[in-house]
Amino acid sequence: MVNRGTKKPYMQTIGGSATGVTQSCYMVRFKKYAILLDCGLYQESDIATNYKKNEKLLKKIKTKEIDYIILHEVHIDHSGLIPALYARGCQAHLYVPCGSKQFLKLLWEDSMKIFTQDCLKLDKSGKKASPFYTQEDIDRALSRIIELEYDWEFKQWEHKINESITLKYIPANHILHACQIYLDFHDKNIHHRLGFTGDIGGETPQPYVEPRQTMPYVNLLLGENTYNDPSRRFNKQYDRVKDIAKIVSVIQQSNRVLIPCFSFGRTQTMLHLLYELWDNETLPDDIKIIVDSPLAQKICDIWPWKIEWGNIHFVESWDESQQLQKQNDKCVIISASGMMNGGRVIEWAKTILPNPNNTILFCGYSSENTLATQIRHGNKTINIDGIIVQNNANIVELVSFSSHANYEELMDYYTNQCRYDKIALVHGDMKYKPDFARKLQDKLAEQGKSSRVICTNEDTKIYF
Repeated sequence: MVNRGTKKPYMQTIGGSATGVTQSCYMVRFKKYAILLDCGLYQESDIATNYKKNEKLLKKIKTKEIDYIILHEVHIDHSGLIPALYARGCQAHLYVPCGSKQFLKLLWEDSMKIFTQDCLKLDKSGKKASPFYTQEDIDRALSRIIELEYDWEFKQWEHKINESITLKYIPANHILHACQIYLDFHDKNIHHRLGFTGDIGGETPQPYVEPRQTMPYVNLLLGENTYNDPSRRFNKQYDRVKDIAKIVSVIQQSNRVLIPCFSFGRTQTMLHLLYELWDNETLPDDIKIIVDSPLAQKICDIWPWKIEWGNIHFVESWDESQQLQKQNDKCVIISASGMMNGGRVIEWAKTILPNPNNTILFCGYSSENTLATQIRHGNKTINIDGIIVQNNANIVELVSFSSHANYEELMDYYTNQCRYDKIALVHGDMKYKPDFARKLQDKLAEQGKSSRVICTNEDTKIYF
């Protein structure tokens, strides 16, 4: 092991989530140890920009020096570059919440296929690119995983990584198995405590996930602020009834309904809801549900809770997907990805958008530079893979299905529930984050608290 160390522990924001909402990655240094919290993909732009951003992050990391990687959830913007670290010589132990390993395998293998396709496109445009990892690298990463068991009595995962570092996982109410991270770094009688919310849900219960627990006192808290714009109305508890009414109305009145969904978590939630509506006879008995995402099907196959429903049809092949897109029979299509920045949903959009009898039903967050946001903004024409498509379909937005805490819930969590010396705001749109930081600082001051709010930038370093 290289002889290295730091007198005082620090955290550095080395990923894109320092100023945006994807590519979560944070370097933590304590004594001779180097720890990565997450290592995810940048997914907020075109494939060339995304590739450069991800390549840039990998060049920052001295992979052979990493001792531990701690992952808080499986979504690809948090986990997607981890196999690339092992492709570059990383030997670190990889800690994940129990139950995550089987899903990581599927998500990484899917990303590897997307990398290959994207690299071919980049090569054709004259830009040299190669996939960040292979199946062998995925297998190597999987072999380094340590899954921490959940303690049902104490509602936490806790593990002593070594003589100086203790890791605790705390339920986040975000997606299946997602947790907040609590780290206690101790040197003799001195303790340095670091918290990382990761992606957190709000107060509304969600199917398949544990209710959120509160982070214990920490010296430094890395806090997400995905919904840092107060004008964005998401996840109000009273909106769920309205959203369900929208779903029923849209399905009854539209010919084809396209629901862009993340393969992990959101697809299963929407299938669960549609089944309940059908089971209580709110939806037509003969409703046809098409799930066109190979990854979503694989995830559904190993999901802890099965939905046995004959109305669901999983599309087996690309050819079948193309044939179904050409048809015009009444149905609901669930396809990936949720931001419409990849996957078969892009092809579906080409046939759904021009028809005013069709509807696209959005049910979660999308970044500014994605196809989903272009459609949501009501652009009259949409450029999809160089093809200009008329945006004539009905666009309906659900506001209660995001798995992230809303603006008010974040403010409440950071002012009335968590206790910390410093909070570093990460995973949020930089356009609104400074204002969120100012308002949070003011609220803390009103309560007589001296906690400091830090609005992170790229490569911000914070001692704790």
